[in-house]
Amino acid sequence: MSQKIPIQAKLLLAIFMVIATSIGLYKWSEFKRVEAMKEREQSPKARVDRALERAQRATINKQFRQAETEYKTAYSAIVDAIGERPDSIKLKRSKLVILKQLSHWTKHRKDFQAAYRWSDEAVKLATMLLESRPTDTRARRDRISTAVAYAEAGPLAEPDARAILKSAIESVSKTTETVPPSASVREMLARGWLQVAKAAAVEDDYNASFEASRKGLKWSRSGTTADEQNRRLNSLPYQIADSAAQLAREKSDVKHQIEFEKEALVALAVSARLDEKNPSIQGMLAARRARLADVFQKKGDLDRSKRLHKLAVGTLADAVSQYPKRKKLRLSWVRALNHQGAFYSDLKKNKRALAAYESAYNAADSLMGKGRRAKLISMGNYAQLLGRLDRTLDARKIAEEAYKFANTLSDESSKTWSLRLDVVSAGLRLARLLRATPRPDKTRALGIAKNEYNILVSRVELKTKKARKLKAALQSLIQELRRR
Repeated sequence: MSQKIPIQAKLLLAIFMVIATSIGLYKWSEFKRVEAMKEREQSPKARVDRALERAQRATINKQFRQAETEYKTAYSAIVDAIGERPDSIKLKRSKLVILKQLSHWTKHRKDFQAAYRWSDEAVKLATMLLESRPTDTRARRDRISTAVAYAEAGPLAEPDARAILKSAIESVSKTTETVPPSASVREMLARGWLQVAKAAAVEDDYNASFEASRKGLKWSRSGTTADEQNRRLNSLPYQIADSAAQLAREKSDVKHQIEFEKEALVALAVSARLDEKNPSIQGMLAARRARLADVFQKKGDLDRSKRLHKLAVGTLADAVSQYPKRKKLRLSWVRALNHQGAFYSDLKKNKRALAAYESAYNAADSLMGKGRRAKLISMGNYAQLLGRLDRTLDARKIAEEAYKFANTLSDESSKTWSLRLDVVSAGLRLARLLRATPRPDKTRALGIAKNEYNILVSRVELKTKKARKLKAALQSLIQELRRR
């Protein structure tokens, strides 16, 4: 007769089986979870993310070679990821980011061949992305930014840089015919034309360079108000105008220099209106106006030159009055006054020149730091003109002050040879004034001239063109004083 299993035993057995099954299922699911985690960790996308994180950390720590190595690891992983998902735009964009970084870091260590290779691949990928998504803002920006990076990749890219840039700009410009570009795309188009202008200048195609600059300015100011443009594009119009003006100045092209100096002034004037609490912009405006005044003076347009000098000085005088503690602003004012004095001095309008130089001398009195050399120059200009107007005693007093001040500056920076030349120049000026009537002191004049001459010939580093001119002038003065 079979023995019946008690109900309690059956219940315990059932509970045990349920627990055992649950434990087994839990262990199996945990095993699968761990396996899935391992698989995810080894997936191309996870490898990309880890490599990019390490690259960013290395960049922050200024371990640039390590950063480049990690970007190469990320590149290998992203290629594998795209192999698994060839239609993923997101992965292709990630690849483009990696390519840009590789181009940047290889260029940074002057491996131009590698920089060229990475930037070339980036251009091709960006071209493909734009073709697939022609109205996408990011695709438009990437198309131009990769072309700009290509143009900056080094000497291997130079022959094709201009063509690559123009192709990118034309491709993006074509897409804007149907869908207007965003502010960021307009900025990239403007930057693209700026790079075209630079590439054309390298090829000595100056007219093409100036035309590209005009197109860049047009894009930087298009589709928005001037206020919005300056907020969004920062100082891009100024950068474009400044670059073109500099090229024109280097090539002595007065027509184009005037054109782009004016454009630079327009850009700065807008920035000054938008950022009234940034007085340093007034200094930039004044320097720009003085430069344009020089161009008009060379052209013979003295009225315009005079107006620009007056405007530069007046604007800075008002700014200094409003911000008396801004030393850089005062320095700009002193420079503008000296520039104005030189303008009138060249025209033999000595009364106006003297007024400008005297104002510069007084304004420079409180300059410190790097502004002290401008103070020395102001002393020299003022003394020089006083001497030319036969106000010898007044000139001698200022020249004496300048000579002592020049020695102080030189003693503080004894290894700076340009400051030593300033001492020689100030000594020559004082010696010439000491030989002049009334009450000449030719003995002291000879002593100063001989001392500065001996220092000049003993310093090997003082062999510049300026040094040679000073040496010849001192020799002539010493010979004259010895014949007394």
